[in-house]
Amino acid sequence: MLAAVLARDENQSALLVGPRGTGKSLVLQVALQRVASRMAAAKEGGSSAASASAALATLGHGLPFVAVHINGYTIADDHSAVREISAQLAIDPEAATAAAEAEADAIAAADTEPAKPVVRKRGRRAAETRVKRRTVAHACVRSHRQTFEQHLAFVTATLRDGKLAGTPVVLVIDEFDVFCARTKQSLLYNLLDLTQDASVRFALVGLTTRLDVVDLLEKRLRSRFSHRQLLFSQPSREDYEALARAALALPSTSHILRACEALNRQALESTLPDVSPLEASLLGAMAHLETLGGDERSAPPYNFDMAFREYGRFTRAQGATTLPAHRDVALKAFERLVAHGLVVMTAVAPEAGEATRSAAHMSRHSQLLRLGLEPEVFVDAVRQGTLELPTALRHWIVHGEQT
Repeated sequence: MLAAVLARDENQSALLVGPRGTGKSLVLQVALQRVASRMAAAKEGGSSAASASAALATLGHGLPFVAVHINGYTIADDHSAVREISAQLAIDPEAATAAAEAEADAIAAADTEPAKPVVRKRGRRAAETRVKRRTVAHACVRSHRQTFEQHLAFVTATLRDGKLAGTPVVLVIDEFDVFCARTKQSLLYNLLDLTQDASVRFALVGLTTRLDVVDLLEKRLRSRFSHRQLLFSQPSREDYEALARAALALPSTSHILRACEALNRQALESTLPDVSPLEASLLGAMAHLETLGGDERSAPPYNFDMAFREYGRFTRAQGATTLPAHRDVALKAFERLVAHGLVVMTAVAPEAGEATRSAAHMSRHSQLLRLGLEPEVFVDAVRQGTLELPTALRHWIVHGEQT
């Protein structure tokens, strides 16, 4: 519709109807930007987003079109609406009247001065044409400057023959139904009448929440309305959630996440040389549990008790007497690993009963856990001698129960 008005000189009127928050204003804004961009690209031979933004932000002065916005809730009456339209069109009735009077006086003075016939004839024709174009505005504003009808006549004359002649104008009326409730609907009648005027390039777009807004129009207005309506429905909850996720999602953060993970891995690896043999044994037991299924994804969940049993199998198989076998000692070592971030708590063990679940939340050894770094990273550090460990312990961590 906007392209028809702005590019093909076809005056139109339309209504965007729907509940609040359904995107009526946003759709209109995007449409204006796209049309302005296309017009700028067609004029300059290339795309120009800056030209589109300037066309919407600035009025007049050779731009692709002029966009005027009024709101029914912020404008008290029709006369105030016309004054607001004049202000946004950057036209001043009093200034125009003074200019018209000065020009008329100049023409009258020129008529009394002798001049060459040819020059006088051509000059008079040009002057008569200019005076004719301003006659309506001159007479209206000079006699009754404050009346709604004369102010509106001045705006209309300016669009037809004034400085905005030939410039497309898009008038956006928010809360359109408020103007429908006013006496005689004079403003809407005259604005819709402009859409029937071939000498004016004009589009009227109304925004409203009333589905019955067309029924509120008088018969004489309905005959001038184009009956174009775009209906906006309330988004579903799923649509709202999708919009919220799209609005809150950070663009292209994968490289940031990878950098953070790398820094976290480096910080954890820097703590490995300070790990005691007992702590390394527990880490080795967890690494074995996480790779039981062949990879970390297929490994079953485990907790401290399961890791301690895996550690106990090593001490019994090797007859290792240098490593403590008491559970409380190993639990203190486990707490230090959690404090350093080498072990991460995830959830309560699924086998915990409902009666003991609240107590299990308070006990770390009953919670599911995982290594703070990949099992392969820890095993490679042991293999490369980053940790000073007994040979049997190093062999068990790297090769499992093979000796």
